Amino acid sequence: MKKKLLAVSAGLVAALVLGACGNVTDTETPGDKPDNSSTPQAGNIKLWLAGEDTPQELRDYLKETFETQNPGSTLTIETIGWS
Repeated sequence: MKKKLLAVSAGLVAALVLGACGNVTDTETPGDKPDNSSTPQAGNIKLWLAGEDTPQELRDYLKETFETQNPGSTLTIETIGWS
């Protein structure tokens, strides 16, 4: 019985500790919602593909679609190999 009580207590303590590790800054409260009214910043996104089996047509489509939907941003596709 003591082992069961100890396990339940440890689980509750772990849940409380992990629950306190949220992503809240000093200026916001957990109920705050992000400000979606601003325009997203342009940037360069890297997409890593493992292997050479992704057709060039798909790579071109992904790049064109991303850049059309995100003006000013670029998509760089890099192939990484597995050694």
